Amino acid sequence: MTKRWLQCLMGLCVLGTATAYGMMREEGMRVDPANDNGQTQPISRDFYSAPWPKIVNDCYLSVAADFLWWEANQGDTDYAGVYEEFADVTLPTLGLSGVLTVQSDRNVHYKFDPGFRVAIGARPHYDDWHIDLIWTHFNTSANDRTDFPDDITAQNVYSFYFIPPFSGMGTNGPNAKAHWQAWYNTLDLDLSRAFAVSKYFGFKGHVGVRNLWLREKYANLFINNSAQRDAPFVIFYDTLALSRENIWGIGPMIGLDSIWKVYRGFSVFGNVMFSMMYSNVNSTLKGYVLTSPSVKLTSQRGHFHAVLPEIDILLGGQYDAFFSDDRYHLNIRLGWEFRNLFNSDALFGATTVYGSSFMLSGLTTGFCFDF
Repeated sequence: MTKRWLQCLMGLCVLGTATAYGMMREEGMRVDPANDNGQTQPISRDFYSAPWPKIVNDCYLSVAADFLWWEANQGDTDYAGVYEEFADVTLPTLGLSGVLTVQSDRNVHYKFDPGFRVAIGARPHYDDWHIDLIWTHFNTSANDRTDFPDDITAQNVYSFYFIPPFSGMGTNGPNAKAHWQAWYNTLDLDLSRAFAVSKYFGFKGHVGVRNLWLREKYANLFINNSAQRDAPFVIFYDTLALSRENIWGIGPMIGLDSIWKVYRGFSVFGNVMFSMMYSNVNSTLKGYVLTSPSVKLTSQRGHFHAVLPEIDILLGGQYDAFFSDDRYHLNIRLGWEFRNLFNSDALFGATTVYGSSFMLSGLTTGFCFDF
């Protein structure tokens, strides 16, 4: 699956580059901002009809900032299975009667949290190459609690991350709590080049390096956990499971942006970025019985390396404006962004990554200023 994603993105980059280059040669769309004496010349407004705006300076700098309003989702963070039994249930249409057992899994409730992205860049006019350094930062947390009233005939909460010798089964009105936190950071060194297919449509190809830091913590508290020692003796204690995951990765990144001019400075865009990061993964799990003092019953640790793919998709609209005889440019944008770090679940002392993903999605809005 990962190889197919990579092949498709590389093919789109090559196709877009070849198509844009051929059309530019045919239509004579290349413009040199300097005259024969090497002096800067004001570029006619006709040039700005191309989809990618530029200012008249030979070499200029840019600063950018985005506000992120994202929601995270980490796969396989269900912390308990709930079994509720209701006696004397009859379903004649199905030919069933007796005790009905309802099973459901409980997960933490994810929410939207703020984050930010900042970038600095250098953009010489020579052959339209751009280079940018981009930092994305996002922190989030999620919680959940499960409680049961005493009027249910029978109810059980089963811990998915039990601590031997405790079975993880609580009875007679138990409750369970879960708290999850994540810290996500990426640092991108991005080299890009814009291609105008027409004055209304264009591509921008990207190649670069992405550095990833992802840290997660997960705490699970279970009240009245039962441990089966020697039947029929059962003991009950409160138990706590603490898990941590740290991922540091680095690898190549490629991408393709597209832009469609709508009216004057208004346009819509669609951007996609794909990276493959060779990652160092550390995972721990510690289990405690909450007596006085608490007792550590188990400790597991995993340390391994893995290649983790990530895809980043951004769709939205923007507005471009020029100031001071076209020597300054301001871009304002608003869009919806989705990021997926594949195969990144290594919580609970795992010694390898599993198939679930760490996902981010939400609102992205910000500006870019060229001078």
